[in-house]
Amino acid sequence: MKKIFSIKTKILLVVSIIITIVGLITALLVFSRISNVLIKNKEEAIKELTLEQTGESSQYFENSQQFVSLLASRNIIRDYLINPRIDKTEIVQAFDEYQIENPRYLAIYLLNKKGTAIISSDRTFLNKDYSFREYFKGAITGKPITTALLGVTSNQFGYYFSHPVMSSDKKNVLGVVVAKLNNKEIDKIFANSELSKSGTVMLVDSMGVVMYSQKNGRFLNSLGSLADEETKLIKNENRYGINSIKSLGYSEIKKSINEKHEDIKIFKMFDKVDNEEEIIYLNRIERTSFYITVEVNYREIQKEAYLTTVIISLGVMSAAILSLLIISLFTIKILSPLDKISIFTEKINKDNFSERINIKTNDEFEKLSILLNKMLDNIEDLYKNLEKKVEEKTKDLEKFQLAVANASDHIVITDAEGIVIYANLAVERITGFKIKDIIGKKAGSSQLWGGLMSKDVYEKFWNDIKYEKKIFVGEFNNRRANGENYIAEAHVSPILDNKKQVQFFVGIERDVTRAKDVDRMKTEFISLASHQLRTPLSAMKWFTEMLLAGDMGKLNKEQIDAIDNIEQSNERMINLVNSLLNISRIESGRIIIDPKPTNIEDLAKDVIKSLNNKIIEKKIALAISVHPNLPMINLDAKLIREVFTNLLTNAIKYTPNEGEINVFISKKDNYIISQIQDSGYGIPINQQSKIFTKFFRADNAVKHETDGNGLGLYLIKSIIESSQGNIWFISEENKGTTFWFSLPISGMIAKEGQISIN
Repeated sequence: MKKIFSIKTKILLVVSIIITIVGLITALLVFSRISNVLIKNKEEAIKELTLEQTGESSQYFENSQQFVSLLASRNIIRDYLINPRIDKTEIVQAFDEYQIENPRYLAIYLLNKKGTAIISSDRTFLNKDYSFREYFKGAITGKPITTALLGVTSNQFGYYFSHPVMSSDKKNVLGVVVAKLNNKEIDKIFANSELSKSGTVMLVDSMGVVMYSQKNGRFLNSLGSLADEETKLIKNENRYGINSIKSLGYSEIKKSINEKHEDIKIFKMFDKVDNEEEIIYLNRIERTSFYITVEVNYREIQKEAYLTTVIISLGVMSAAILSLLIISLFTIKILSPLDKISIFTEKINKDNFSERINIKTNDEFEKLSILLNKMLDNIEDLYKNLEKKVEEKTKDLEKFQLAVANASDHIVITDAEGIVIYANLAVERITGFKIKDIIGKKAGSSQLWGGLMSKDVYEKFWNDIKYEKKIFVGEFNNRRANGENYIAEAHVSPILDNKKQVQFFVGIERDVTRAKDVDRMKTEFISLASHQLRTPLSAMKWFTEMLLAGDMGKLNKEQIDAIDNIEQSNERMINLVNSLLNISRIESGRIIIDPKPTNIEDLAKDVIKSLNNKIIEKKIALAISVHPNLPMINLDAKLIREVFTNLLTNAIKYTPNEGEINVFISKKDNYIISQIQDSGYGIPINQQSKIFTKFFRADNAVKHETDGNGLGLYLIKSIIESSQGNIWFISEENKGTTFWFSLPISGMIAKEGQISIN
């Protein structure tokens, strides 16, 4: 007789095997992969530190160059170079004060066009000829120069920053301002950096000569052998005095410097001097001819990674063994009710429905026993009612099929790959394709009614419904069987199983071509009508202004009042026409979007300034608060000005005299958020859902202010949403309203068009 093992035995055996195998495999994978990951992470960490150190160094050098640039731009220095006879006392005092305030500079001096020091904070430099120096040769051609040299006068090594002094018309170089930075200042940057803890840091010039190193014996030596022209250049410029420059044996790195690589480079090599394998990082400091190199002992990185990996692997194996013991004990205890269930099911199998099972474990087994008992109670009723229920369900299904088949909308059902398995009669009526030709083909393909949109549109559509499992709502340009194009509004829903996997897609489409044409004609009509209205309205405005100005004779008070009313009514009509034109331009997509770097704080304050008369007239207390250090963002100032103007005008209009208005501009995540808060009449809660619709004005707004066309909020909502932003509000009647709108820091997207707003 074949031996049968219990479920408990099988589970324990399988769990033991699985945990043992998984534990071993996991430990091996951990050892083989984590070690490499840790090594790479360490290498990346050092790379990031190198990039960070390069950035800090670049900023330090840039600050010094800016300091020299500011000195060179001073009018008093320019005037002195043009006319050396004028009093130079002020310049001398200024140079002395600058050095006292900035003790990191060893000297600040001014060279004339011949390279002679004519003013200097270090008097030993006066009347010395520095025309042979690189910092003079470069600057006298009009270029700012940063270099490192051994001073011929002071015999001190330092970093030299020079800048040309230009004539007023920027065409001629009058002289050169030079600041010599103490090399100890640069040494401190590298000596105290986090990077120095990871390896040996060196700062080298464009010829590979070391200007700083943690290791002794490297200063003023070259990474590799100097070429003859480099040796000659160093000698002619007397860069490093009489120091003998030796090669440190890093020829490959020296070659990379000569090739002037801009991006960070990483070398792996064996250092014969230190007898160790090294990783060397090389990166150029922006806006200088200097490079940073970092040497790291590769074996030390490996040792650290392997030690961590061994500890983790041992932890994995220990956890596996402990898990095996715990699971075994729990399995034996938890699965003990299976014996009772096994005996009970054997009795049921023999048609013994009178027995009942009793398990008291307060878990799923107890629930299962209760369900089994209930199942036995319901079996008889189930047999009796089964036929009736099947008949009812069949009728319901027939009704559903009849409703779908005769629906007016185009409905298709596809499998998970988009192959059509069902299409209703409306599909044939709308597309012109026969149902028998549709079944088995991919919905929306070029074989049927699709294929007119770009490849990117279809790829995003399938990604959304199949992989993201989202419901799609959008429009497609389709083609009927007779070749006629039409626009379809599509709703496509993925149907998921209990494992959240796509089984089918249900697509419902509606032909909206006519509706789109009607909407387009409506927009074109509004635009045309508004354009035609502008000319007579402008003429009326001109004539009323002439009448009020007395150009056509003196008017009495009643006549003036009447014409003034005409002018105000005409102005309201002009505002309405302008609003209609702006809306039609935005809706038709003809609006020009020309974003430029904009300070949104200045923009808001400028709008407030333009409305100042109305604010003063109503004695409103207006305050503005702006988050510090907001970035400049690319905006179309005309469009965003329209948003601020509309919201602030509404706040002033619907706030009683002596009320309050607060403006806040802040930054959150990747958005700039503007908030306009008033203490006005508020918006009734039952009308808030309509506030952004065309021509809508709240009842209380009309009561307090009859003037208004109800287009402003619709217009600015269109502007904000077309700028990838959002607008929202909260309001309480008689307590005020707060509007917010957000704009992405990335800025607005430029768009070509035919016309701008207003």
